[in-house]
Amino acid sequence: MTGVTSPWYSVTESVHHNNEHCRVGGNIIVRRLRLGTGGRPLCKECARLVLEAERRQTAQESGPAVGDV
Repeated sequence: MTGVTSPWYSVTESVHHNNEHCRVGGNIIVRRLRLGTGGRPLCKECARLVLEAERRQTAQESGPAVGDV
């Protein structure tokens, strides 16, 4: 599971979030929260979380390396 969901942002930040596991995005005060990207770039933590999830998924799909059996 990548945790990717619909984007949101805070009116006080310069980035948007799209990962439910992002600590920064999860700490936004409700009254400052807006849905969408707001034209802002993706948060670095959200991008990192997605990249890590994709790497884990690729490793699982490729199975054990030769000699690991």
